[in-house]
Amino acid sequence: MKKIHFLLLALALFSGTLATVPTGCVHIKNRYISQFLVVTGTHDADRRNVGYGKVPHKWTISKDGDWYKIKHKDLGEEMFESVQNYEGNYVFTWIPKSVINDGGAEWKIYGSGRPGYYYFKNKKTQSLSVHQ
Repeated sequence: MKKIHFLLLALALFSGTLATVPTGCVHIKNRYISQFLVVTGTHDADRRNVGYGKVPHKWTISKDGDWYKIKHKDLGEEMFESVQNYEGNYVFTWIPKSVINDGGAEWKIYGSGRPGYYYFKNKKTQSLSVHQ
C-alpha cells in the first residue's frame, strides 16, 4: 500500500488560474517525482488509498469558509489526512457514507511565495506540504 507523506511535498496543481488558489477541476502533480496524485485502490469499506501514478486523476478544490475541500472528481470522495501513520500520515479518500467533520478533510491552501506554488496544511493534523 502506498501512502502520501504530507510533510513538505512539492506538488503541482494544473488549472487555468495560477495567480490565486485554484478552485474547480485540477490535476495535482508531485514535481519531484513527476507523478500525479491518484486513488490507488480500496483500503477498507470506508477508505481508498491515495498515492502517485503516471496518469492524472481529476480533483475538485472548493472553498469552504477559510478552508478548502479536495474531492476526487470521478469518485465524488473527499481527500483526508488520517492520524494513522508510518513514516508520515496516510492520506485517503472517504467512501461517502457519513460526513467527515473532524477537520481531516479540510485544508488551508495559501501561496508559498513562488508563483503557482501553494502550501497545503491539514486542519486536523497541521501537516504541511507545498503544491503548485
